[in-house]
Amino acid sequence: MMKTIKIVLCSIIIIFLLLLGVEFWLGNKIKVRLEQGVSTRTKGAVCLKIGGARVNLLGRTVKLKRVDVMGDSVLLAKHNIPFYTLKGIIDELTIKGIHWKKRDTGVVVQTKKLVLKSSSFEITGKTAGKTDEQVFRGKMGEILNALEIGEINISLEDIRYKQWKKRNWTRTTGRNIHVGAEGFAWNVMSGALARMFSCEALRVSSERVQRELLNGNLVLNVEGLYVGSREGKIKIDSVCLLPLLPKGKYAIKTGQDWTQVKVSNVTAEQWDFGSLLTARLLKVGYVGVQDVTVNSFKNRKIDQPDRVKRLFYEGVQQFPLGLEVQRIDLLHVHVAYEELSKSEETPGKITFNDLSGEFQGLTNVVKANEPFYKLIVRGKLMNAGEFRTTFRLPVASSNGRFQIEGEMGEMDLALLNPMITPLTKIEVESGKVDRMKFRISGDAREATTEMEFLYEDFVITLLREKDGRLKKASTLSDIINGVLVRRNNPERDRVRSGKAVVKRDIYRSQFNYLWHSLFAGIGKIVEG
Repeated sequence: MMKTIKIVLCSIIIIFLLLLGVEFWLGNKIKVRLEQGVSTRTKGAVCLKIGGARVNLLGRTVKLKRVDVMGDSVLLAKHNIPFYTLKGIIDELTIKGIHWKKRDTGVVVQTKKLVLKSSSFEITGKTAGKTDEQVFRGKMGEILNALEIGEINISLEDIRYKQWKKRNWTRTTGRNIHVGAEGFAWNVMSGALARMFSCEALRVSSERVQRELLNGNLVLNVEGLYVGSREGKIKIDSVCLLPLLPKGKYAIKTGQDWTQVKVSNVTAEQWDFGSLLTARLLKVGYVGVQDVTVNSFKNRKIDQPDRVKRLFYEGVQQFPLGLEVQRIDLLHVHVAYEELSKSEETPGKITFNDLSGEFQGLTNVVKANEPFYKLIVRGKLMNAGEFRTTFRLPVASSNGRFQIEGEMGEMDLALLNPMITPLTKIEVESGKVDRMKFRISGDAREATTEMEFLYEDFVITLLREKDGRLKKASTLSDIINGVLVRRNNPERDRVRSGKAVVKRDIYRSQFNYLWHSLFAGIGKIVEG
């Protein structure tokens, strides 16, 4: 009996030692095959240096330790791999429950779990054309046709990706990024994006993601990002768009207007992850955006290249995904716009304070009997004139017509001098708005304004520069106030209304289009 037990124990020990030996041999074999295989298939453009590989046959698990990834910039370009440089460290790569099988004409790799931990990765990429993408996918297709993973956990401590497009570059950096996925599948040879990937659940979080634009002159910074598909939730602690040059120099270097945006909190709820994957539809029930500050500066002393600027609703219509957001709330928004004319040294400035807004049914998906979505905005002009404006914007590109209705209460017109005087050399000496009510209808080419503008005691002063200072042009001011400008509305119990048509300048912003439409209607009334 004892002899039998000893034989069994010895057999178990021998089998265990043999298993360890086989696993050790397989680990070294996998290490060598991976290093040689990657180098061979990329023709030396990408090399791996693996610190160690362990195999667990019973668990069908492979674990790699300290994988250094290195790319040869010359060979990367030569063999149409879409990277200029490639360098990184994978501290750990574990693949559990590995199976592979033949399906149709290719190989399908299935794993229960993939864990990847990386301390650093740095990539410089190029804009891939169709040829580059086809070559890359062709090389992947030589290895496998599909990849199916039950669970993915990826941790990236520090990642940097720089992309060149002609002479311009952008760079994206990420800190402490964690990605989790369940039921992930990648069909390498699929031609359509919607069929290429599938995933049952996704979870993404990051401490910080930063994107440098315009050759490093503009930075988009996102902190505290969380995306969870099972909860249908997206949360961002803060978003900032920060120009890295002073206002006066920004247009010289970039050819664009200086714009700074700061947002303290963004939350999205009832996000439908399934619709995004299967129908390329971004479907969200609710989005909340709080504590927003927008500062913009236009320097007309610097000639900028003409760029056709899309209206907001055109951008929504041309969004690369289907879009359905039931409601968006904008709270505590403050906007300041400055413009420096070619002949002046002081910019004109206008502010919109304590703004709140509400999008209702924001979409680019055309439905019967729903031709518009709505934006309602409330706030103060120059921190004084309280207003409310309703925008009805077209869903379909075949219907380009919009409608805007708004009204504003009492306001001292002299509060507009910080905007008017530097740009026009006109100063409001006195004047008070009792009520303004307007309706604008139009499209991307022209708009018609119907205006009701009730005011009293409106007097302006024309200014001219003398000895380096602006002084009142008294005689000309008296003539204009007496002949061209009507002092009150109503006047002699008669209320004047205004109607005007404005052609849109396609190289100017939507704000400019709206502002000119309003002033055209006001001008018809003030000029009588």
